[in-house]
Amino acid sequence: MERGLWLERRAVATYRTSQIARIAGVHVNTVRLYEQWGFIPTAERESNGYRVFTDVHVCQIKLVRAALEIEVLQAGMRELLAQLHTSHAADPPTRRKGGNRPHPRHPSS
Repeated sequence: MERGLWLERRAVATYRTSQIARIAGVHVNTVRLYEQWGFIPTAERESNGYRVFTDVHVCQIKLVRAALEIEVLQAGMRELLAQLHTSHAADPPTRRKGGNRPHPRHPSS
């Protein structure tokens, strides 16, 4: 066998739904929904029916969470900008009584 072509085998950490939810910082139902929606791959199941997740699932859940948070922020910004645009369009700037006269303290050049 050539040097550097083999990978060290090590035990893979496994987690149940409640454990992975705690580690990833989400609710257990969120883990199930992400799996149902296809955001994370379907977890293996033990003979008793419990889902078995790995560290890969933890990373994927955190990545999905971050992506969704970015989308929520972007949607919020779009809504805020639309509100600002609407409020400014409905409320055009008003002129002072003096028209375009310069301010007494700021002589025009």
